[in-house]
Amino acid sequence: MMGPMTQSMRAATPDQSFSVRRITLPTDFSDPSRNALEWALVVARQFGASLHLVHVLPESLMVPPVNPVIPTGPIPATPTSPQELVEAVQPRVEEIVMRCRELAVPTESQILQQVGEPVYRPVVDAAIANASDLIVVGTHGRSGLKRFLLGSVAEGVMRHSPIPVLAVPWVTHA
Repeated sequence: MMGPMTQSMRAATPDQSFSVRRITLPTDFSDPSRNALEWALVVARQFGASLHLVHVLPESLMVPPVNPVIPTGPIPATPTSPQELVEAVQPRVEEIVMRCRELAVPTESQILQQVGEPVYRPVVDAAIANASDLIVVGTHGRSGLKRFLLGSVAEGVMRHSPIPVLAVPWVTHA
């Protein structure tokens, strides 16, 4: 016989009134993220939900690399400040937002900066702050050593989110 349910178990239990009004979709502009976007659009249109697009700038990109060796030739124009990084990804985020709006899905976006925490944490926090009913996240399909070394944002979101998560697998066709 099972004991009484805890408060966290009750919050994760579905009921007959489940509906999706807001969807959070993290994106890194990869193929798996684009695939997750397609699923998020289908769900949003079926439920009449809005979409909250989130892009997280990893902390490793926030600090410019220190290199005492000065290369010969032109120095590539790479963003070095947090503001430059935001300005560099903003057009890509806006392109996705415009596409969603063209499909009649109300969409807003947010670019977050990861500082001293796993990349999944800002995604979960944004979903909670926006009162999202669902997080749709793409998976890269990594396993073994690659997953251990690179981590898995999707797995972190699934493990730590109090909000239901739809994990969309990325399948490559040979």
